Amino acid sequence: MAARYKYALMSATEDGETDFSAEEQRRSCDKNMFLKVMVALLLVVIAVLIGLLQWKWNRNEHEQVCLSPECVDISSYIINKMNLSADPCKDFYNYACGGWEKKTFIPPEYAKFDTFAEVNTYNMGIIKKILDNRSTMLKGQNSSAVDKLKTYYRTCMDIEKIELDGSGPLLKIIDKLGSWSVLNNYIQPSWNLEEMLIQHNRLGFSPLFIIDVEVDMKNSSRYVVVFSQGGLTLDSREEYGADIEKYHHAYLEFGVSVGRLLGGDNSTHQKMEAIYQFEKRIAESFVPKEELTDPQSKYNLMNLTELQGMFGLQVTCIIYKKPTTFNHRQAFICFCSLLWGIPMLILCVVEKKWVVQDYLIFHLVQAIPGYLPQSFADAAMAINKVEFGISDLPPRWKRCISKAESAFGFAVSALYVEEHFPPESKAQAYEIVSAVRSAFIANLDNVPWMDQKTLQTAKIKAQTAGIQLGYPDWILNVTKLDKNYEMVKVTKGAFLDSYFSVSQAAALNTWSLLGTVPDTDMWSLKPHQVNAVFRSSYNELVILAGLLQRPFFDPRYPLSYTYGSTGSISGHELSHGFDDNGRKYDQHGNLNDWWSPSASQAFSEHTSCLVEEYSQFSIYGKHVNGEYTLGENIADNGGLKMAYAAYMKQRDGQPELRLPGLSLTPEQLYFLGFAQIWCSQYTPEYAIHSILTDEHAISRFRVLGSVANSPAFSKAYGCPAASPLNPVKKCQVW
Repeated sequence: MAARYKYALMSATEDGETDFSAEEQRRSCDKNMFLKVMVALLLVVIAVLIGLLQWKWNRNEHEQVCLSPECVDISSYIINKMNLSADPCKDFYNYACGGWEKKTFIPPEYAKFDTFAEVNTYNMGIIKKILDNRSTMLKGQNSSAVDKLKTYYRTCMDIEKIELDGSGPLLKIIDKLGSWSVLNNYIQPSWNLEEMLIQHNRLGFSPLFIIDVEVDMKNSSRYVVVFSQGGLTLDSREEYGADIEKYHHAYLEFGVSVGRLLGGDNSTHQKMEAIYQFEKRIAESFVPKEELTDPQSKYNLMNLTELQGMFGLQVTCIIYKKPTTFNHRQAFICFCSLLWGIPMLILCVVEKKWVVQDYLIFHLVQAIPGYLPQSFADAAMAINKVEFGISDLPPRWKRCISKAESAFGFAVSALYVEEHFPPESKAQAYEIVSAVRSAFIANLDNVPWMDQKTLQTAKIKAQTAGIQLGYPDWILNVTKLDKNYEMVKVTKGAFLDSYFSVSQAAALNTWSLLGTVPDTDMWSLKPHQVNAVFRSSYNELVILAGLLQRPFFDPRYPLSYTYGSTGSISGHELSHGFDDNGRKYDQHGNLNDWWSPSASQAFSEHTSCLVEEYSQFSIYGKHVNGEYTLGENIADNGGLKMAYAAYMKQRDGQPELRLPGLSLTPEQLYFLGFAQIWCSQYTPEYAIHSILTDEHAISRFRVLGSVANSPAFSKAYGCPAASPLNPVKKCQVW
């Protein structure tokens, strides 16, 4: 019998005590049962609560949301750029940048507007405030360089004085250079090409060909004089082609307008046509750009006598140095094909002298409309519209800042970093860059096609690669900064004269490098610029202060996004040391074939995959030149892979704060950080121009090509096999 029924039938106890009534017994039983049920329910609730708390604890441990102002800011920035309706496995660029493209319009003064341009615009606002302040102090000391910089900027902004001077300052320069038939001033019988080239080079110009002083590619401990093809008004050899007549028309429109502004008559058009045809023949003598990507093929070392024999010029560039410091064994490099000099020589010999002289003058004139009255700048828009699709000039203050940066770049940078680049940013950025370099070195063990000897040499090169971040310390030394600009004379109210003083001083500074030992602290880029570079001759990567700021870099951002942006840029630049060009330099920065034949052959086979892949991309009917863009494509793919490996090692399985409003894993956020630095808008004209002339692929293709080759990307976004961005065939070099 069940216990509860047994108790209900009992009537007395054995000791004669009175039993509970039936009703009391029933109530007591129900009460006991209630308590038992309540206890059981309480235990269940407690267990559930413990489970929920444990689940929440585990979830929060791995998915805590960062609610700091910086995280809220970057989350909003990321979401506003995205197109969440796009499929990341089909078009990751649209997924990452589609929202930005819909909301962003190219300012009329831009040919391309992107994340770099956004940051540069922000930086220009900072620099404007700095230059508008009349203080000449740097690090608590008066600086002559800062004084010259700000006087130069104010002189540029003095539109009334520039308009009042008109074309007079330029006409004086033309008169000093002899003649220009466009103004009905014809050359004298004593005219001499060599003498004209000397005069132009003294002013800092290099017509016919580019002449410069650079680090010897095969001996990084010295400088040499370098000659390379140049001297064109249009931006590339291809734009002089017979099938692109629009560039021809734009050239003539610009040249005729400027000629008439200077006093030319109805014959100006005919004379400008003769100049154009001369330039066209110069362009036709150029070696195609694809053939100049190999540093070995364009390195042609010769002494002065050999160079003079090649060009037929007897004085060349001796004028820049004391005669005793030059001799016929002085090292020169013709940085081009040897065959290039022959047609150049023939061209100058057979052409009418007045045409060559007119070309020399126009080469100078076309470079300086921005230093003259507004009508000259408006005339230059004829070429800008056709080449780049630019429909308007930037505001005057922006143009003047650009000219001030060009003339006194290190002084601008010194003021910029003093106020807007804290020293700790260098240390924090160094950790990321160093981690990426370590990842690159570790990955070399996973490169199956490289033999051990070449592999070990590659490791040494990567291990010894220098890292320069932010700015060189010397620019904050007032004495050194002032000395850098000591030869420049800036005259208030004389903008063009001041420009020529800057140009001449720069030329003299360049030539003074001969006979000295190259200094890694002498950067060609200016630290406030939004850029990064790998310098093969120094075996080092440089990331400028202008780039190490939001949205590229902020130490308070999630590591995944920062590694995707700043990390991939670092990896990109380091990979340049091992691309089709950079791989030919050794750890000392010397052009030196340290590769085994088998490794070289394997490298070519792997890079051919990238050439084929990128050549399939097209825009406006123009295909990307996979051969010409190969170096950048190697760097993009390598940078994405190495920065991801560095991030995963740095994270080491530890949880990472999530961004509010974004249901993305850290791995997904990494690739988003990479893609969003390349969000870009191109004018149609500039897109075509880029296809013709730029060694970088169009930004959209840079993203799509890189992620399609990344197994980590496909895994992060769960892309099905054989989907557009998870192809069966993936190209990998490093």
